[in-house]
Amino acid sequence: MVTKQWYHALGYYFPFVFYHWYVDTYTKELAESIDRYIFLDDITIKAKKITKDTTAQKIRTQGIPQRDKYTYHMIKKCYFQTDVQKLKEAIK
Repeated sequence: MVTKQWYHALGYYFPFVFYHWYVDTYTKELAESIDRYIFLDDITIKAKKITKDTTAQKIRTQGIPQRDKYTYHMIKKCYFQTDVQKLKEAIK
């Protein structure tokens, strides 16, 4: 989970460049880098994974996971440190 303060610091809740994969990885690594990541192992979130509709099939095929992996590495290389700085400034 992220807060409204996260949104105001970065201008987004989650990077819009990811179709489906790696958004949680990028967000987790940002939170860890500013010492704001807390893993709550006593909370379980259940969600029904829909895999048979056309949207679900599109994001699981046609190279989408590989596309997001490439995008993740490029976004991390280009924007990660800037995002970390924005978050650190917001904490002050």
